Amino acid sequence: MTYYHASPARLADGELVSIGFPANFADEPMEHVFFSDNMTAAEYWADFLGNEEFAEILGYWRDVYIYAVEPLGSYEPDPENDYMGVEGCYQTASPLRVISLKATQKGQ
Repeated sequence: MTYYHASPARLADGELVSIGFPANFADEPMEHVFFSDNMTAAEYWADFLGNEEFAEILGYWRDVYIYAVEPLGSYEPDPENDYMGVEGCYQTASPLRVISLKATQKGQ
């Protein structure tokens, strides 16, 4: 199965996405990293990370990248997505290994 992770960070193949860093949408370090099992959910999160609210905060529209990733440990469904209607989203305290870049959403 292919898993996906959306991020404004430009990551290299083989790089690890790990916990302990601020999220794309918060200042405090995260206890989980997030990913999905389908491109539709990954595109939803890419749209979220590249939206107008972030553009206003940052002062520019940022590019967001969707990567194929491999979870390196156990994971569980992301409970925050249940009420949002975004299916196939997971969280893990283990790193994700970047396999390859799959898509780029260009900032406006």
